[in-house]
Amino acid sequence: MSAPSRPVRNPAPTHKITSSDNIGEILPSHAAARDRAAVIAAESEKVKAKSKFIPTSRQRVGTLSQLHNPSSKSTTATQPTARVSRPKTTIVPEEFEDDSDEELKDQDISAKLSIREKRQIQSKSEKLLVNEVTTLRRHLESAHAVSLYEQWCKKNNFVSMLPKVVAARKVTAQDASAKLKQSTVDPHLEEKPEVKPRIPYSDATFREAAIEWLVSTDRGNTVKGLISSTCDAWSASNADAYFAVTGHLAFEGSAHSLLISGRIRTAYEAPTECIIPVDPTTTYYKTDPAHDVNEPFNVANRAIRLWQNENGGCPLEKCAYLQIHGKGASSCATDTMFISSGLGTSNASIAWYQTQPHLPSRRLKSYATQVFPVFNASLPSDDITCDLTATTNVFGRLVNGIPQQDVCTVAASTTTATGEFVHIEQALISRQSAAYEGWGEVVRKTFEATCQEGTKEDIETGLCIEA
Repeated sequence: MSAPSRPVRNPAPTHKITSSDNIGEILPSHAAARDRAAVIAAESEKVKAKSKFIPTSRQRVGTLSQLHNPSSKSTTATQPTARVSRPKTTIVPEEFEDDSDEELKDQDISAKLSIREKRQIQSKSEKLLVNEVTTLRRHLESAHAVSLYEQWCKKNNFVSMLPKVVAARKVTAQDASAKLKQSTVDPHLEEKPEVKPRIPYSDATFREAAIEWLVSTDRGNTVKGLISSTCDAWSASNADAYFAVTGHLAFEGSAHSLLISGRIRTAYEAPTECIIPVDPTTTYYKTDPAHDVNEPFNVANRAIRLWQNENGGCPLEKCAYLQIHGKGASSCATDTMFISSGLGTSNASIAWYQTQPHLPSRRLKSYATQVFPVFNASLPSDDITCDLTATTNVFGRLVNGIPQQDVCTVAASTTTATGEFVHIEQALISRQSAAYEGWGEVVRKTFEATCQEGTKEDIETGLCIEA
């Protein structure tokens, strides 16, 4: 006869700890451990119950002899029997009938129960809480009486980790953080309107600004006498070397070099020891490029002239040293452009201007009159009342034949003058951008440029390129 088949054990369902379906549940592994403990306890109770009725070995021997020899009762009472020597044996409880099939049936029924049915069964009895961190059971709100849990937390100095409490702590922390942040700058800062950067005041910046204004408005010499911080600013004729027109002339006229004095005459208010003015109310300073021999502008001019002399000299037909200055409206008021060569208005000088062959200054005046018919271009021979003749210009004296060591004290004359020096004083109108192109044409016509052998002029750029 074959043994009855054992029921198939269904695997116990497992659930995620964080699932809402297993609230109040314990892990399957803990449930199995609990069931095994219950089975062992039941087995122990059965063993104890059966062991009360198991006879000892002596009682068992007597009972067997009575069964085989009923009449031996009287015999044993009257005749002593010899004691049989037997070794002492340990009492071993007899095994009881195996009822594991019933247990498997119970487990099978339990496995088939739904989670909701198990929850209903457990709710009727005391809930089991597994005191194990990995289960997070202690932090399930549904498994705690909140007030009791909070009391326990306070008593044991424990931080509550219930979800609602944690969420409330986060909200409180965020509110506190938001209160610490500055939401507006009004109590601390005031918005100021945008202002242009201001240049720190100094005598030099004051002069520069004033001269720029005087030049743009074509103001004349309104102050005479010793030049001071204020008086110097009111004299536009003290501002030389107008960069824009000078640079344009150098480019359009294909000049060999361009040199611009980068500061005003009064940048350093120490009187020069070179040129001493005849008028005691007039002062020339060490930073005056026209009257101080050691001024960097003159040092550079001498270097340029030395190079030119070593490379073919400066023939009057195609070469000259041009110095361009600006004048006030009241200085030589009838002249828009006053052109000279470093000689004055004496009779000999006027004759020299009129008769000197190939004189660049006379040629320049002629072309300026053609290009600017509305302007008045003059030579000292044309306007003997104008004193802007550059007779005290130290570089003009050097070019006109005065030795370097004597330029501070000796003026040029008709016997020493070379004509290579050209000095131009301009009114405001001829310094404006509208006159740039015209000045370029004047210079090109005055000093006709030719290309070296093997090169030719480029029509578009006017430069010499390889033929």
